[in-house]
Amino acid sequence: VSGGRGGSQHLHSPILISSGIQAEMLPTALGYAFSKQLDNDNSISIAFIGDGTLGQGTLYETLNLASLWNVRLLVIVENNGIAQTTLSSQTIAGDVRKRAEAFGIETGEMDAIDVIEMHEKIGKTISWIRKNDRPFFQIFNTVRLAPHSRRDDTRSKQYLDKLKQLDPIHVLAEQIPDCERRSITSEVDAQIDEARISAENAPWPDTTQQQSEVYPPIFKVPFRPLSKFGNNLRVVNALNKALHQAMADDLTVHILGQDILDPYGGAFKVTEGLSSNFPDRVLATPISEAAMVGAGCGLGLGEYKSVVEIMFGDFTTLTADQLINNAAKFYYLSQGNRSVNL
Repeated sequence: VSGGRGGSQHLHSPILISSGIQAEMLPTALGYAFSKQLDNDNSISIAFIGDGTLGQGTLYETLNLASLWNVRLLVIVENNGIAQTTLSSQTIAGDVRKRAEAFGIETGEMDAIDVIEMHEKIGKTISWIRKNDRPFFQIFNTVRLAPHSRRDDTRSKQYLDKLKQLDPIHVLAEQIPDCERRSITSEVDAQIDEARISAENAPWPDTTQQQSEVYPPIFKVPFRPLSKFGNNLRVVNALNKALHQAMADDLTVHILGQDILDPYGGAFKVTEGLSSNFPDRVLATPISEAAMVGAGCGLGLGEYKSVVEIMFGDFTTLTADQLINNAAKFYYLSQGNRSVNL
């Protein structure tokens, strides 16, 4: 799926991106959902997380922005009550529902046992999101039937046997006539056999292919000197003039940051005048550096250009995960299909 460029936790397709780092993809989903709303497209972004992700601060940064920006973001929480080996009761304080409700986000909760009931519920939820242009936080209380990875399940066999009675596949199977169930099973077995045979007969990949599309191509843009403003511009003034020029030339450019709106215009006046001239494309954010940069990545995936101002150099360390594991890798992991203008 990813051309050998990432493992099972680095899948990239036109409609799916995944990561093994908890909460990492949430700001990307937020930014991409925002880009669709800028396009007047009624698509929604769906982010799947487990209850272990409830310990990550980036989740709450994202929920806050999603509510402020009224984005169509559906967060699905697979709440199975256990992280790797630790019970959630030992790591999660308070009520899971109230976490999202605190941000003014509509929240739903149900047991993930009946697949048909879940399907109906999500259908109604998606319709609600599109109608109201608001995020939604859906909790599915479910079970984990196997180890998180190899040899790390300390639960007893007796307890696991009890959980298997709640397996949605078995519950659904009991609702289907025997002949139909056998037909489905045969069809699935045939698909698995076909995939196995196809994999065994496939040629070995060209290993040099993985060395391509490491960096996106650099498109040379004619240099436009700022000499008409004089030769003694300070760096911050030159940045301000260049941003005015970029926003005037390109309607896809958006700026995100803290305290960047007029009349203040940023701690060092780099964004002075921009929100007055381009009010819909200069977005004030909370002190949420990871979510800001992640949202910039998502906007980039949606064919927009993002400028994120991090007020002080010390704060850039808070953006490291989004810069190193997302912005720097999306182009390569997507085999050159996704670029991030950030």
